[in-house]
Amino acid sequence: MLPNRLESSRLERGFSLVEVVVVLVIVAIIITFAIMTLGNSKENIDRQNIAREFKVSLERARFDSVKRRASVCSDMSRVTINSSGSYSVSTDLDQNGSLNVAVETRRVDFANRAGVTLVGNGVTLPITIRFDERGRAFLRADCDPSSIPTASVPLFYFCNGACTVATANSENANAIFISPALTRTPASTTGCQYGRVYRRLHRRCHRSLVRRRHRCRLQRRRRQVPR
Repeated sequence: MLPNRLESSRLERGFSLVEVVVVLVIVAIIITFAIMTLGNSKENIDRQNIAREFKVSLERARFDSVKRRASVCSDMSRVTINSSGSYSVSTDLDQNGSLNVAVETRRVDFANRAGVTLVGNGVTLPITIRFDERGRAFLRADCDPSSIPTASVPLFYFCNGACTVATANSENANAIFISPALTRTPASTTGCQYGRVYRRLHRRCHRSLVRRRHRCRLQRRRRQVPR
């Protein structure tokens, strides 16, 4: 009977205070790591979304200039990076064929979104990126061809918090490349596909303009024919 009593007393004793404390510490460590991982993931997702929105704005301005065949600097659609936390997009919103920067400008502020900041690589903010009828980007107000950015060098970085070009990497930043064909990030693996889509849209727009001019010529000839 004595061994049974000893065994039952051990079962009724439960856990000691040291064991409970050790378990609580392990659980707290696991929860802390989980919260840190989820927080970093959310910040990275917010940063990627902001960089993607900026890239879409650049392509929208590029396509708007190509569609309107804007050849004069003052009429080119543009994206102006005002500061490290905001940029403005100027496109032909009313679709009248000309650009009115004072009215047709949309401002985007992302400074309060997950602490994301924009850093220029070799450029000084504020800066305006203009696109001509061929989709080329210009970094100077006079649209000098020497100001066309190099496609192989990132022009901007979107970072979580304050960073520099030296500290930006694939884990804490998204790089923005601007080329004559498209705007891309290193994570994009469909650059050729986007380039083909862009060229297809350019050809389609050109064909529609040719048809419109042809119809205008036919209408003029019909008006000139005496009845």
